[in-house]
Amino acid sequence: MLTRTEARKIALALPQAKEADHHGRPSFRVNDKVFATFWDDATMNIMVDEAMTHRASERFPRACQPFQWGSRIAALNVRLSEIEADVLRDLLHIAWTRTAPKGLRDRAK
Repeated sequence: MLTRTEARKIALALPQAKEADHHGRPSFRVNDKVFATFWDDATMNIMVDEAMTHRASERFPRACQPFQWGSRIAALNVRLSEIEADVLRDLLHIAWTRTAPKGLRDRAK
């Protein structure tokens, strides 16, 4: 079980991650691109690809659900009370990797 404060620390521990407003919600960015947002006090949307969204939802059904935006899956919605820190760390790293510039990804290995 994670708190919003703990989830924030995990997100901001990624190289060059910064927190900024995104339509009234806190977001986590690298190179000015969003890789995760807090949807509300209890959930975080993580911008992994659709395949990872489905895998995480199947493996952790109590914690993870696809987040629909219109007709498409836009993110993985994660209930912080149901996720372990190491799983959240892995999911955030995957989203960060999709967003970070190649040079930064290479240095972070």
